[in-house]
Amino acid sequence: MDSMEPTQLDIAIARPAIRPPCPLQVISSSNPNKRKLSSTAWDHFKKFIDEEGRTKARCIYCRKEYMADSKIYGTSNLKNHTPICLEYLFNELHDGQDPLSKDVEEGNVVPRTFTNVVDDDWKLHKRILNFCIVDNHKGKTIGKMIEFCLEEWNIEGIFTLMVDNASSNDIAISYLKEAINMWKGTVLGNEFVHVRCCTHILNLIVIDGLKCHNKSIDRVCHAVRYVKASPNRLQTFKRYVEKVKIESKAILYLDVATRWNSTYKMLENAVKFEYAFKRMEYEDLDYILHFWDGDYDRIPPNEDDWETCRKFVKFLKLFYNATKRFSGSLYVTSNAFLDEIYMIKRKIDLFSRSEDHFLYSIAKTMKEKFDKYWGSGEDSSKKGNVLLYVIVVLDTQKKLDYLKA
Repeated sequence: MDSMEPTQLDIAIARPAIRPPCPLQVISSSNPNKRKLSSTAWDHFKKFIDEEGRTKARCIYCRKEYMADSKIYGTSNLKNHTPICLEYLFNELHDGQDPLSKDVEEGNVVPRTFTNVVDDDWKLHKRILNFCIVDNHKGKTIGKMIEFCLEEWNIEGIFTLMVDNASSNDIAISYLKEAINMWKGTVLGNEFVHVRCCTHILNLIVIDGLKCHNKSIDRVCHAVRYVKASPNRLQTFKRYVEKVKIESKAILYLDVATRWNSTYKMLENAVKFEYAFKRMEYEDLDYILHFWDGDYDRIPPNEDDWETCRKFVKFLKLFYNATKRFSGSLYVTSNAFLDEIYMIKRKIDLFSRSEDHFLYSIAKTMKEKFDKYWGSGEDSSKKGNVLLYVIVVLDTQKKLDYLKA
């Protein structure tokens, strides 16, 4: 795990179902002559008078009540509540924003602990339980922080805990297995509590595959960099697109070396403008000279290069779509595991027999990493959590026959 990246921990909690936030019923009526409430706390609270005549404030998200006589209590307690209100965080996440997304400062681990729950109406909800700075990267330290979080929220059992594939996370889970083994909600002695993040594994597989250097990919990347180097070049390129009558709303992307999906998006869009790049090759001398500065056989991408990129994009699309499917937060993803992994395995096996040396090299490297986490063999039972297969069996559209097939 990169020490500068936040660690995300997904936890499926064995706990009573909870309902989404209910609309607030304001007890008191407004008084036009009364001074307007100026504190930002009142953006999240409603003031009312209870049955005993006391002034109180009710959170509009979770409906928790606080004493709210401003002359006695002030609004500090209200402001302190909002950042830790689960219902408020729920609403923020469903508005497409993550109020707790911050950069890691001073190299500290920043774990975000989530829980997924199903309410009485069988609707899936995601909650952030904790977001905090951890003193160091040691697994035991992370484990203790998660344990503290669970105790703080009176959660007495974990069904599964999903983490990235880092040694510190393995140690954290080993600690938690022992620390919470005697809790009331413990499932199967915590034997299957550890679930490796499928998205992170896919990322590792693709990164290993991209280590295979290919001149065709490099040439296309170099061509895109030339166009994106200045606004004038980009404007000139758009004129070439119009000349060759390419009707596409796609835009050119620059790739980021540490993000394989950016390379995929760059190549996916670049191949749509193949003929515009060819037109530029005939009319723009600077474009030709641009390749003389690098080790790309001193030529822009040719037809074979574009064909290689198309095959590569088609291959990577499986990983890109699977990553998006696994990353969903508003729908169940665990039942999609087997379908996506099976399709990826079939494609890797197919390209492992390819006569194209580039695709063969990529597939061979990916297969080694794939087998490390999901491969078959004597120790295959240790590579994956069997609960993922149980979920497939419980899916009414699949059941046990699907798994056997």
